[in-house]
Amino acid sequence: LVRRAVAIHIQHFGTEQVAPWVEYNVSGLVAYFAKSYGRIIYNNLRSRDASSEDIARIDCFWKAHERLCHAELADSVHHVAALKRNLILIIVESLNSWAVEYEHKGKKLMPVLDSLVKSEGTLSALDMVSQIHSGISSDGQFIYNTGMYPASDVTTVSYYTGNSFHALPMYFADRPSFEVIGEAAAMWKHYETTLAYGYNRLYDNIGRLAKLDAIGRDEAIFRSALEVIDTIDKPFVAELTTITMHGPYKEDFVAVPDWIAGIEGLGEMIRNYLGVANYFATGLGRFLEELKRRGLYDDSLIVIASDHESPVDKTVDEKGYGRIAFVAVNAGVSRRIDHPVGQVDVFPTILDLMGVSDTVPYRGMGISMLNPRLDGAISRHGKIVGDSISPELEEMLRMSREASDVMLRCDWFGR
Repeated sequence: LVRRAVAIHIQHFGTEQVAPWVEYNVSGLVAYFAKSYGRIIYNNLRSRDASSEDIARIDCFWKAHERLCHAELADSVHHVAALKRNLILIIVESLNSWAVEYEHKGKKLMPVLDSLVKSEGTLSALDMVSQIHSGISSDGQFIYNTGMYPASDVTTVSYYTGNSFHALPMYFADRPSFEVIGEAAAMWKHYETTLAYGYNRLYDNIGRLAKLDAIGRDEAIFRSALEVIDTIDKPFVAELTTITMHGPYKEDFVAVPDWIAGIEGLGEMIRNYLGVANYFATGLGRFLEELKRRGLYDDSLIVIASDHESPVDKTVDEKGYGRIAFVAVNAGVSRRIDHPVGQVDVFPTILDLMGVSDTVPYRGMGISMLNPRLDGAISRHGKIVGDSISPELEEMLRMSREASDVMLRCDWFGR
């Protein structure tokens, strides 16, 4: 199908949290088997039907959620949404929001993203609260695809990939959809999650192509995605999950630019982080230019969102540690949201911007960023974030985590 990237025909394999050889190498033989069997037993104990008390808690959450979602939108999205346009979701590894606007002596770290935030037709939120748990990157992908919070006490992809979901690609089932990832598919159960979220194809292990071509992995991911796009019908749905910005922020064929290397007073880790962030942004710029060259840019909603934050160095983060980024290009709405929002709010926002909100049975557990009643979020530690958050929203947010846990445990959508 593609010149270099090999399409995996999706099948259901195993139940490991990560690739078995990784867990074996980390834990050792005895601990590996203990964890494997313990996981099966624990999962069977957790799986159960919803009790009347569970249903009452979930219903209470949804009633509070519905009251907030019935508020008038600040903008009508119907005149900007195009039902037939492409959706490209780029999930960026470890992107702190401060990095988007970081500069030194007039040199911008991520000039492409910084420019997009300021462009007409862009909806952005650089005060997005990370809501992942033990699943880390896989939790970020889970939130964006399902509109649910990840499990707060176990790793979501270890226990719940067999659940039924109302996931983002399922609302565009009439068009081709695919994922491109840098690591092997067995890592973080990508075989299972691709099926669970409704993607048609998974292109994995793109990191090996990077070595063959002597380029960084993100560049290989962007190139592979373009090759797939050239072969499929339009419109399409694509998810690209980057990897070069993963700690320890070093990668073959990715050099720290001289202007970053010359910044005084930075530790090695933060210097390396700035280097890979600059590299990602440069590759993103080339990818967007290629979309323009193909005549696809203007016909695509391009969403760029961090999977989670990176604790590289708090001293350079003027807005506070833990904030991540959301940027929607060609949104038809020119606005930068300055108050906190949550990762779970991305799902309903995409539905609004794609013009399908009124036609889908489930809009996610969050609230669209176009809804004026969204003025805060809940952190993964259960802290309510927002200077002027309404009592109604706070009440709903405090119920959300428990409601999501129960919905996962009883496979709410598959009952």
